Amino acid sequence: MDYQIRYLYWSRHEGIDRKLLNGTDKEGGIEEVIQLQMFSKMNGLTINPDGTRLFFCDENSKQALYLDIGSSSAVVLIREYELRDVSMDGNGVLYWLESGEKLILVMDDYELSTDFNIEEEGQFNNPQRIHIALVNS
Repeated sequence: MDYQIRYLYWSRHEGIDRKLLNGTDKEGGIEEVIQLQMFSKMNGLTINPDGTRLFFCDENSKQALYLDIGSSSAVVLIREYELRDVSMDGNGVLYWLESGEKLILVMDDYELSTDFNIEEEGQFNNPQRIHIALVNS
């Protein structure tokens, strides 16, 4: 969700779409952000806080990618893991969920470095999705 412009984004197997949530939609309002026919199991999607970059993954091609909004090409970040999902915390740290090995790949500062830290999470049993919720206590 882009909270500034109020776009709702979602991934499908071969692309990413979005829809304005402010009531000004024309003709259904669904807009294709990017079509990526080379991917067959695209999943996981999150957006940075200022609404300028989407992060996503394709489990079958073993790629983690990002797309700058308005660009027509995605940038590959890593190709070694069967990544199933991605989420971002309130500090801009990205967490990528690896589907088979119970790993979480962490990208601490995507603006400065595309390096991943790998954390083995043995307490998870075949995790499917990752979601980070910010809760005020």
